[in-house]
Amino acid sequence: MSSKPSADAPSKDVDPRTDYSRTPLADLYIQLDQDDPADVLGINWAATETEIYTAFRSLALRIHPDKAPSEDLKQFHTLLFQILKPACETLLVELRFGSGHARTQTHTPPKALPETWEALHARNWDNKERLKAERAKAARVVRAGREYSRKKSEKMFRRMERQKELCIATAMAQETKRKQDFEKRRRTMPKPGQKASIIEVEEDTAARGRERRMLKNEKKAMPSRSTARMDISCPMFDLALDETPQTEADIQHRWNRQLLSGGVRTGSVSLEEKKRRDNNDMARTTREQKSLHESAKANSAAFLRGDRPSSFMEYDAIAESIYDMEIEIEANVEEDVEARLRLEESEIRKQYLLPERGNLRTRQVELGMLFIEN
Repeated sequence: MSSKPSADAPSKDVDPRTDYSRTPLADLYIQLDQDDPADVLGINWAATETEIYTAFRSLALRIHPDKAPSEDLKQFHTLLFQILKPACETLLVELRFGSGHARTQTHTPPKALPETWEALHARNWDNKERLKAERAKAARVVRAGREYSRKKSEKMFRRMERQKELCIATAMAQETKRKQDFEKRRRTMPKPGQKASIIEVEEDTAARGRERRMLKNEKKAMPSRSTARMDISCPMFDLALDETPQTEADIQHRWNRQLLSGGVRTGSVSLEEKKRRDNNDMARTTREQKSLHESAKANSAAFLRGDRPSSFMEYDAIAESIYDMEIEIEANVEEDVEARLRLEESEIRKQYLLPERGNLRTRQVELGMLFIEN
């Protein structure tokens, strides 16, 4: 009668060297605590792939967390299982891709001995001191950067203050020079009725041109950040000293005021010139024509009202005077007025050195100067 094999009996196909089904757990714990992967699996480096898989399977079934004797050892078995798998993979990689001589050599322990507690404490202390030194160095770098930025800002601020003072001083000097030039030009201007020679006018024009060019070059050389913008090269009376923007109405009002007061050299009408024009031949003729015209109008109105003359001779004299007055007015208007106006305009141009021809606006202003007193 044949006996049935027990379940605990090892199989004939299983290598007893890699069968850990009956090995105590305490021995397995010691075996799995080794550093060499071959010692962890309980085989040597010359083992085949089948032997590696067999040992790994046997150990995995023995120390699986689900087969732990108690709940307290379940976590410990989990850690051991995590050590077992990398050991198997290391042996397989060495078997498939290694040079072959490493499997035949025995495992040598590391040269460095385990670090003692005193050495670890000393190393930690050195690391803390080195970290403290690095932090102090970084703090010094930050402070140095802030100090450099502060000094740079102070230097820039001092330079800006110097530029501001220079701009203010330059603006004040230009304002003073402008006022002085204004007074000088005002004193050197010809008086009303006084003629300036062509040489004097040309010299004055050339001097003012040189002065304007010099001021323009000085203005270009001024710093860009100016506190007061000055346009000293502007013609006199075109802008006020404070450079207040003027509208077209303000400019027209200023021109009219200058023309009436005779305060401008170019195209001005002084009181002496006005008196001279009032006493010339053309003015006297115009006044006589006006008086004749007024008397003729009065006689005509009297005739129409019924105030008839006492005799036909008086009537003929009145009619003849009216006829002569009309003929004289027509002749003066058609022949003499325009020629005399041209002559008067030419005299004004010669006196004040005006150009012979200008644009339409200039000519209208000049013609307005001739009749502004009327």
